[in-house]
Amino acid sequence: MSQHTVLESYLRQLRLPTFAHNYAAFAADAARTGLSCERYLLALCEAELAQRDANRVERCIAQAKLPVLKELPSSTGVVFRAFSRRASWSERKAAISPMPSRFS
Repeated sequence: MSQHTVLESYLRQLRLPTFAHNYAAFAADAARTGLSCERYLLALCEAELAQRDANRVERCIAQAKLPVLKELPSSTGVVFRAFSRRASWSERKAAISPMPSRFS
């Protein structure tokens, strides 16, 4: 096995997927710019933490099961007035009135 394959395997076993995904690109950048080993490792750790934070936020939003926002399109031309739940169907129907046209 090559060193890259073994390294990727170890990183996945350690549950460091961002390390496994970015180490080659970060290593090439570090070699090109002359970064120290510590700076290279710091960059990998920062990327891993940022990815984990993003994953945590997405997971929390998904687990919250927030309702999907639904908005009426602004071109509907309908104004809704507030009415109580006890209002009859005819009262509710009357509560919805079309907006007057600006051009008529």
